[in-house]
Amino acid sequence: MAASRSDSNRKPRRATPFNTACQVWQLMPWKAAQSNGLIAAALASISFPSHQQRKERREDMATPAAVVSFKAKAGYGEEVARLISNALPHVEGETGTTTWLVLRSEADPDTVFLVDLFADQKSRDAHFNGEAAKLIFATVPPLLADAPSIHPSTVSAQKTIAD
Repeated sequence: MAASRSDSNRKPRRATPFNTACQVWQLMPWKAAQSNGLIAAALASISFPSHQQRKERREDMATPAAVVSFKAKAGYGEEVARLISNALPHVEGETGTTTWLVLRSEADPDTVFLVDLFADQKSRDAHFNGEAAKLIFATVPPLLADAPSIHPSTVSAQKTIAD
């Protein structure tokens, strides 16, 4: 039979709120707590959001975004990035476009990505129909090997750099 450690040989537990609550719970007889209404009162004081409320909160916190991938004809990646960048003055006038990036791939210099973040869905819709989009799609397509790939997105995680 294996030797068991006696209670006097046990290391004392660190005092944490959880351990303290467990000790109180162990000392409190279940029936007495139940009859005193302590459990019911404790549970009644905790309010948990409903599934719908949690879903709405997630949707409210979701940041609309867009990622557009442009595949330029061989050797035209720099020119495509420049033409897309020419839309910056139009984007600066859009208060709902919070972040706008033109990225040229280092792995494939003929691939350019346009990444946008928006304040809300209405801002994204306005951006897609705005002057910046019109300028880009009026000047860039002749230099592309394939049609642009547009991905409306939602931000899953983000780190923002303070100005």
